[in-house]
Amino acid sequence: MSKYNRFAKDLDAAFKTSRDAYAKAYSQYAQAERAAKDAQRRAPDDTNYSYALRKAETEVERVEKKELFEEVRKNVWSVFNSKRAELRAELEKAIAADCITDPAALDTNAVYLLDSGTMTAADYAAFAEKYDGNSTMLKLVAARAHAAAESAEPKERAALNQVYSDCKDGNSAIMRLWDDISHVANRCSGQRYEGCNDSPAVIVEMGEKWEELSANVIENF
Repeated sequence: MSKYNRFAKDLDAAFKTSRDAYAKAYSQYAQAERAAKDAQRRAPDDTNYSYALRKAETEVERVEKKELFEEVRKNVWSVFNSKRAELRAELEKAIAADCITDPAALDTNAVYLLDSGTMTAADYAAFAEKYDGNSTMLKLVAARAHAAAESAEPKERAALNQVYSDCKDGNSAIMRLWDDISHVANRCSGQRYEGCNDSPAVIVEMGEKWEELSANVIENF
């Protein structure tokens, strides 16, 4: 667990709030939908009045619960996404404040290799992993990878740009973990990709898997 764990805990709380609101609204709507459907079946002791009244009452309830669910459905994940973006920005700011460049943290042998012009994208990626807890070295690796990408072949350039993106803030492991949790949140909220059309039932089912899929990452964040 790192000093930034509170950000993961806050994300966890925000997701659960939105998930539970969505699940509750959908459950109420689904229940009202079933009641309205059941009301279509006439009971042996029904009068014309009692039958019509029951159908009318359950239909009113169904429409109300549907409208409520649609309102929640429209807004609940937007609220979560806004909170998630806010937390990510705060996390990046906190990391930046903690990752002031320190000359004493430089590995001179590694600097020599970085300046040699002989390193491949795989070498840069290996350095990013090796110096994962060294913000000064990570920033240097990012800068050199970014420069190397300018003259690299397309495939190599993509890999170098990925190293740059991962290391430029000086704490690649934390941001990668954040993005891992964020991807899980997308899977569990019907936002796996733009235009994702998961049904409400599937979203509720996936939302129930949040703890199983995210608990370990959050605990070790």
